[in-house]
Amino acid sequence: MSDGVFDNDSVPSEPVGGAGDGGFMAGIGKMRDSADRMIESAKTGGFRSSPEGVKPLIDACSRMIDRIEELRAIFSRLAQDPKLGSSPYALRVAKHDRQSADGPQGAVPQLLALRETLVALTEALYRASSQYAEADEAATMRGSARNDLMTARQGFSS
Repeated sequence: MSDGVFDNDSVPSEPVGGAGDGGFMAGIGKMRDSADRMIESAKTGGFRSSPEGVKPLIDACSRMIDRIEELRAIFSRLAQDPKLGSSPYALRVAKHDRQSADGPQGAVPQLLALRETLVALTEALYRASSQYAEADEAATMRGSARNDLMTARQGFSS
């Protein structure tokens, strides 16, 4: 007799929703590559804009970065196995759920990668508007974001 949702071995062993074939992370990677190309173009004068032209974009990126930072407290909770019981099947489901949160294709690494990409995009926008002091600040943030991403990945894999 079935006792509900956790009555068989139906937990998928591979990521679902396109995550295994790229999914959201592939999109973040493409976005990051574009931001890096924008930075290089802005450095050589190939991409320019007025400060007023990039301000709404910089503001939007800043709001998204701030929101991801606000979520960091939740990230640590997601890095814990959910308490679903001690049966072998419940432990498998808990492991699968945690992988959805902080595994290689999980929500946490994807959000941290998005943050790093938004910081790079902000740097490109500052450079394009010839606001080099702000661009240097964005580059510093970018280095910090990269360090945060590496630290988070190491913390989640241990």
